[in-house]
Amino acid sequence: MSFLDGFLSLGSRTNKVEQDKLETFEGIVSEKVDVLNLEKDDKELLELAKRWKEKWEGNERKEELERKQKENEKYWLGDHYSPAQKRTGEKHLTDNLVFEALETFLPTALRQSPEPSVRSDNSEGNELAKKVGDRLADLADVLRLKLKLIKSVRHWALYYLGCIKLGYSVERNDILLQVVRPQQLILDPDAITDECEYDGEYLGHLRTDTAEDLIKRFPQKEDLIRKQVEKSLGTKLRYVEWWTTDFLFWTMRDEV
Repeated sequence: MSFLDGFLSLGSRTNKVEQDKLETFEGIVSEKVDVLNLEKDDKELLELAKRWKEKWEGNERKEELERKQKENEKYWLGDHYSPAQKRTGEKHLTDNLVFEALETFLPTALRQSPEPSVRSDNSEGNELAKKVGDRLADLADVLRLKLKLIKSVRHWALYYLGCIKLGYSVERNDILLQVVRPQQLILDPDAITDECEYDGEYLGHLRTDTAEDLIKRFPQKEDLIRKQVEKSLGTKLRYVEWWTTDFLFWTMRDEV
């Protein structure tokens, strides 16, 4: 990892207006894209998913991001020796400042568990507010919120992005919390994160489930799933879960 990365990044295109599109220009300033609506059929959804994948995979920002992520991860894992040292096998003792600084920062920054804040109107709502606060505090312990926050912040420090996904567990009949590795995300490269929040038009999440679970979730696609795994329903399949501001859909290769 170079100490000049921060300085050199000032000239990068990340989160900046394209040079050939002035901020004061009037008219079309992006590619022509249809508005996402519920009337779109599977073919149109597949075309959108394909376009989003190609836009992310072929983007130079993604390549630069992945290079820095891998470099940071090597330092954190202790694999930060020079190529010459690796060839000769002579590894001199070198301080791993990335691991030392990060693993010192995390327990300090997240020393205290987050406390829920529930407000009421100072009437009969006070008792309800207290019960809700106690339930949220208990839920934070059950979900191991503090440990997941540490993991998410570690991702943010090493990979420049921390992602926590909220969901619902049918088995537990309660809220579900999952830390997602940034490498499993398909992002909108045109998103602007001035407020430290992702505001892209879409977000893809590469997920993995067994064929048996996918058949339960998508019974209308049972023949397709069984064709891929034959009788081995414990086989894991990877697919993409696409999130937009309007609705949610899933794709696997050329199927929705």
